[in-house]
Amino acid sequence: MNEITIRIGGESGEGTISGGDIIALGAARWGYHVYTFRTFPAEILGGPCMFQVRMGDQPIKSMGDYPDVLVCLNKEAYDRNISELRHGGVLVYDPADFTPDAGDFIAYAVPFNEIARKEVQLFQTKNMVMLGAISGLFGPPLEAIVQVVESKLSKSRKANPILMEKNMLALEIAKKYVTQQLSKRDPFQLGPVEKANRVVLNGNQAVVAGFLSDDRADRLRIDGRDSCGNCGCSTRWPQYWYANQDGAVRPELRPQREPW
Repeated sequence: MNEITIRIGGESGEGTISGGDIIALGAARWGYHVYTFRTFPAEILGGPCMFQVRMGDQPIKSMGDYPDVLVCLNKEAYDRNISELRHGGVLVYDPADFTPDAGDFIAYAVPFNEIARKEVQLFQTKNMVMLGAISGLFGPPLEAIVQVVESKLSKSRKANPILMEKNMLALEIAKKYVTQQLSKRDPFQLGPVEKANRVVLNGNQAVVAGFLSDDRADRLRIDGRDSCGNCGCSTRWPQYWYANQDGAVRPELRPQREPW
């Protein structure tokens, strides 16, 4: 099966979760099926976290057992997650942070920090360096990631075009580094897939999507209102929000009736 499971471990605030989101959205936009799982730290700022994404050309119904690839942004992420890496899997790490113990895995050393600081000259692009390296080694294609990054940073681009340029540069330099400086020694690689623009939903949105697909939803209409009640706030019913979001992605699926 054309499938791979990647886990990113790091610290809250250094782009671990946002980087995983970008990979998942990019893969989905390119046509892959995705399933994700993430953990957040108890601390408001800082603390260990991880993001796992499973991608493939067939429908995926679980997060999987063990990751094929473990990307560690610091030593703590390595200590916490290395025991769960699949036998014969791949570890991607920054040699400036730590040196991994010998184990039943293939290790690729990628200088995330050095590339961000010295070549891109913006340390905040460290997670973009990570994404470029992941794309170059395993997929999805860099074009898929670029599309998501451009979409997410479109507002920032108007105010600060340099930020967009730096992020694009980080992606390109990292991919170039892993393809030219590293010898690929593992079997994990997302293969070609029929292009499709898939919708990515979390659990709450999936519940609402199921509700909308049921004709009985019309029977639950509440006085024709599209807000939550009589308090005067502008909170929308979730069905109203979902229909507009899904219609924006796939206009042909926009309901013929107004949601509420």
